[in-house]
Order: sequence, then structure tokens, then C-alpha cells
Amino acid sequence: MTDPDDDYTRIRRRAGALGLIMRGGFSPEADDGVPPLPDGRPARTVVLLGNTGESMWPVFSRSPEATDGRPHPLDPWSRRVIGDIAARFDGSACFPDDGPPWPPFVAWAKRAEAVTESPIGILVHPDYGLWHAWRAGPVRWGRNTTISGSSRRCIWMRF
Repeated sequence: MTDPDDDYTRIRRRAGALGLIMRGGFSPEADDGVPPLPDGRPARTVVLLGNTGESMWPVFSRSPEATDGRPHPLDPWSRRVIGDIAARFDGSACFPDDGPPWPPFVAWAKRAEAVTESPIGILVHPDYGLWHAWRAGPVRWGRNTTISGSSRRCIWMRF
């Protein structure tokens, strides 16, 4: 059996090497709208990945997607690198533009992190202010694991 803390640490390291951070996570409930895994199993662990400030730009700017001339280069880059992270850990990734129906990323972000919704609907982070983004999420698994770190909610889930 894999130690969930090892998975969490390895995912955090891999994401960090790409300029991404673990934005938080949660154990989804039926009304969270988290899609099932590709094989139909329900997701039991959700981790949101994203960036803060300019942390991912050095990596992204050297990527093939940054220079191929196609529109919206961050989208295919995010799909490639985050999809690879998810696959390494027997998971699956979901992206904001997966739709319709569109995934409820704002609700997931509120569930996973200590963000506050401004009067006009923008989510403000207590440390990063407006200088943050969720590139993908959930990276989801059919097994339970530990979620901790930047999230205000540290959830222990057991196998």
C-alpha cells in the first residue's frame, strides 16, 4: 500500500518543479459536482493545482506551447503538464474549459482554500490577493489520501 503522505509530497514536488503549487483539496461529496474517474469510479480525493504570482512563467515560457503560435497557449500547457502529474499518480485532471457543462471551479476553490468572494464575485486569497489562478483541478483519485498544506482545510482521509 502506498503511503498517502508520500503521494502528496511527490505531487507537491512535481508541481513545484513546474512553477505550480497545491492550492488545496477536499474529499468530494455528491453535490460537489466532481466528475467520476475515466473508468467510472467516483473520485474520493480532489487536489486543486494552480499558480501564484509569476511562479510558473519561467517554465511555461520555455515550453513548446508558449512558442507554437496557437491561441491560448496556457491551456494546452496546463493540460499537458497537469495531465502528466495526474497520470503519474493514477488520477485524472479536470480543467475549467471542460464543458459544457462547465465544472464548478469557483465552488471547488471555496471548498479547498481560504478564499473570500468579493462583492463582484472575484475570489481573493489571504496571502496572494488577486495574483493567483487555478490551472486545473481536480486532480482526482479513486482512493483517499491526505490533503494539507496551503489549504485552510486539512482533511485526513483513510484507505
